[in-house]
Amino acid sequence: MLFFNANFICYYFYPTKKREEPLNCCWSAKTVKASSKDLSHQKQVRLISGRNSPTYSFGVDKITGADPDYIGKLVLEIWNERVSAIRKIFKFARTVVLIKGQDYSEYIIFEADTVRYDADLYSFKWNARGNLEGYAKSDNSHKFTWQPHGSQFTIVEDVPADRLHIKLSKPEKFSKDQILKLLSFDDS
Repeated sequence: MLFFNANFICYYFYPTKKREEPLNCCWSAKTVKASSKDLSHQKQVRLISGRNSPTYSFGVDKITGADPDYIGKLVLEIWNERVSAIRKIFKFARTVVLIKGQDYSEYIIFEADTVRYDADLYSFKWNARGNLEGYAKSDNSHKFTWQPHGSQFTIVEDVPADRLHIKLSKPEKFSKDQILKLLSFDDS
């Protein structure tokens, strides 16, 4: 997690809210490239959220072929412990996400709470690639992917409707003569 004083971010996202007490919040920042060509249709984003190794943290050697719900619970316990450690220092933990459009002419920015996940609310299964996937029991939506070969843990985050969507206009191209004139170039 990246910690920094984020007064600018607080001001930017909450300009009308005056803060009377010291800021008791930390931020993690994630940058990802859009998976959709049309950024306005981007509904979810996959956030790589660390290396969670049940072997290293719990001494579990048999991973593949093991009960997926058991391994999923261990992976979430590692994540939850990290969030708890942050919350011992800061009352609030947030993740700021920047989604870059495929041609870098538009961006989406949003914030989400950095939360603990209750393993009882998710079911896990091994996919065809040997990765562990976690699904919300309430609606069977895909929420996590964990790759045992590198212990990479990914959280699937919904992109909120009230996100900030920035579109940049590409500047006009200058001709060689225009540039030379602007520089007051004299060929003598």
